[in-house]
Amino acid sequence: MKYYKILNELGIAKNLNGYEYLRQALEIADKFGFGWRVTRDIYPAVGEIMNVERSQVERCIRHAAHKASMESETFKSMFPGKVTNSLLIATILNEIKLREMEYAQKN
Repeated sequence: MKYYKILNELGIAKNLNGYEYLRQALEIADKFGFGWRVTRDIYPAVGEIMNVERSQVERCIRHAAHKASMESETFKSMFPGKVTNSLLIATILNEIKLREMEYAQKN
């Protein structure tokens, strides 16, 4: 559930395959912890879950990020330059962790 909120805030369109692939990638990367590699760990795992090729996972996430970079001011402020899928996943995970820490401190 925590992934949906930030993806929506960033302007990642729900109707794109990349949205669901990115959500899955975030979930998997979160479970891996710090040792994940996007091409060797994330894409194959998402591809297996979604029954698609890993190249399609990569392409769709990149497309979703590109569309958001064209349409979302929040996305542009968080990623002012060209964003890689690895950077996107890592930054979103870091943002989620920061929010969780802030929430824990308040309660």
